[in-house]
Amino acid sequence: MMSAELAERRIYDPKEFEVFIKTRLYAALHELVKIETSDLEKRRNGLVDAYTSNIPAFQKEQLKGFIKEKFGAEELDNFFQNHLKKESQGVQFMKHPSKN
Repeated sequence: MMSAELAERRIYDPKEFEVFIKTRLYAALHELVKIETSDLEKRRNGLVDAYTSNIPAFQKEQLKGFIKEKFGAEELDNFFQNHLKKESQGVQFMKHPSKN
């Protein structure tokens, strides 16, 4: 799409060309990040649902092991510290303000 637009616009000024490229690349990268973030949020929600469901305790331990093996101990800690807070009346979801 960018090459077709460039062919139509016939940009000859290097500064104008640079602005065009930066603008289009920024928009494309922004869209990619938005898509990836959405996909990761869906995966996280799936893990929260699985962990907070009524599955037996041994399956929750297996799920924790799977997450640790697939994503690493740091991500497992991040999940429990920033996305899952247990309270006496159930489960409340919260995000750490410095993380997305």
